[in-house]
Amino acid sequence: MKIPIILVFENQREWTKVCIRFIRKNTPRDLYQLIVIDNGSVSHISKEIQKKTEEEPDDVFMSFDVPVTMGYVYNFAIEKYIGDSKYFVTLHNDTLVTEGWLEEMLRCARNLEERGEVFSGVSPRTNYAYIGSPVMHDEEVRDVFIKYKTNNKINCSEEEILNVISETYSEYGGLEKFSKTIMDNNLEKFSISGELNGFCTLLPTEIVKEIGSFEDCFVQAGPEFKIYDHLTKKKAYFPSLSLGTYVHHNGNTTNDGFGRNFRENFEDCDFTVREKIKEIEEKEKDKIKFNIKFLKEKTNLILIRDKGFGDIIMSLFAVQGLKDKIPNMDVVCAIDPEFLGLIRGFMCVDSVIPFDSKGMSYTKSNIRDIDLDYIEKFDIVLNLIKRFEMFNRESREHRIIQSFNYLKEVLKEKGICVDFKPTVPKYELTSRQIEYKNNLPASDLPRIGILPQGSCAIRSLKRDVFQKIIEIESKNKQVIILGQENIHINLENIDEKNILNLSGEKAKVDDLVPIIGSCEYIYTTDSGGFHIAGILGVPCRAFFGTFDPSERDGYYSSSDQNTIYYKKELDCVPCNDVGCSLIPCMDYADEDIEKIVSGMPLK
Repeated sequence: MKIPIILVFENQREWTKVCIRFIRKNTPRDLYQLIVIDNGSVSHISKEIQKKTEEEPDDVFMSFDVPVTMGYVYNFAIEKYIGDSKYFVTLHNDTLVTEGWLEEMLRCARNLEERGEVFSGVSPRTNYAYIGSPVMHDEEVRDVFIKYKTNNKINCSEEEILNVISETYSEYGGLEKFSKTIMDNNLEKFSISGELNGFCTLLPTEIVKEIGSFEDCFVQAGPEFKIYDHLTKKKAYFPSLSLGTYVHHNGNTTNDGFGRNFRENFEDCDFTVREKIKEIEEKEKDKIKFNIKFLKEKTNLILIRDKGFGDIIMSLFAVQGLKDKIPNMDVVCAIDPEFLGLIRGFMCVDSVIPFDSKGMSYTKSNIRDIDLDYIEKFDIVLNLIKRFEMFNRESREHRIIQSFNYLKEVLKEKGICVDFKPTVPKYELTSRQIEYKNNLPASDLPRIGILPQGSCAIRSLKRDVFQKIIEIESKNKQVIILGQENIHINLENIDEKNILNLSGEKAKVDDLVPIIGSCEYIYTTDSGGFHIAGILGVPCRAFFGTFDPSERDGYYSSSDQNTIYYKKELDCVPCNDVGCSLIPCMDYADEDIEKIVSGMPLK
């Protein structure tokens, strides 16, 4: 299996191009896959590096619109790209690899495994971590580099960068000859080192996943590995140095050249590292205390989510699974007042409290404040606003799986490992819902429902489509029309007595449960109504306009009864363009509607 090499850059175009050139020149093509990640560069640089990356078909390019922390970049890359690879490499864009570098680091890793050693990673020798003479001091590189420095910015071309490297290693016969001498004299030799360098490191995937995600509080690259070193050493996993591998790293030379004071940055980061380690140690103590309470006393959990009742419902799959394993747990939901009546019926929820956030613009700051409001009162805090609105925008995982993984992460942080799985939450009608169901107008005809509106236009059926469905179905069924907004239909060709229009303010959100539960089937879109039907086991004829249904469906007891309509042949799907005015994905011809009403799937 190919070794993924995660290469991160931000605007340093020429260094990145030279770095890619050295990787391609000095690494066997069948040994690696290059994962190039743009951390918020300006668009023309990003496009240029993307084009260079995609010259090789196996290599991958992705970009963040704005700079994020290095820990976040690595965590994202590990989740999305590493897969089943036994190892992966982190590489900074101002690092130049030499011939045989990856093969020798892999040999080092395998030698360690054969000896039964559990290691946290393998780093190479570099001009900053070289054992023995000669040593390339920072000043030596900087003195050569200074001639290319203008207005405190490094404006080197690729050729000038190569000239810097050539002059730096001129007395040793050049970088390649220097590195070859090291390899020839130290083939397959390794030693335990003080720490991993981070800018070029071979990491065992299994150990990284065991330790958990990288800390994402550091903007500057490097300190996140100090936390990783601390956590791995506590488990007696130690960093290793491959004595036969040499790479060149410009490091603080590059930082200083871009007007950054490396020493000040280093000291600031070092202070943050020490504070973070103190925080980790305190959390370890809290884990022990929590374990005792978790095993012996009643614990309480709060789930915070203000809007989107579909999201709330899907999050309760994880809560139900956990509560089945740990009945001695109180679950509280803090939600928008509009959904209080709906959530009260879920048997895994012990109580609900209002969380009114109308007009709130979410930022990292006020999301942190939300956490602080509840963290002292509850043992487990699941802030789904943080999970869904701020930090998981890239993920296309189903909300049920996202919520389940998030709950596992929160429990793991507290030292709790519970074997549970997402479970369809049980629902019991409240007394108000039972009364509402009993007061629904009776009919001798079978009852069906239609919820044609979603959260936006690309999740809503076009008017002529749902008008046609209602016209056909109302001939021999009672049709209940539902929706948060008033839905007006043309009654000219419809038997009005077979229509029950409860759209707008005529039915509350919690009324949807008894209404949908009384239907033989419903028409809906990718919306909360679809999720309620899934909980109740009511079959759906569901229209998916923007998202591939395979990413949204498949988690409900009624899934095998659903008929999904999705125009996957359109060039524009899947999409997430909420401003689309054409919406061809939600438009159906009359002959298609007749097949849909008969329950037939469309080819």
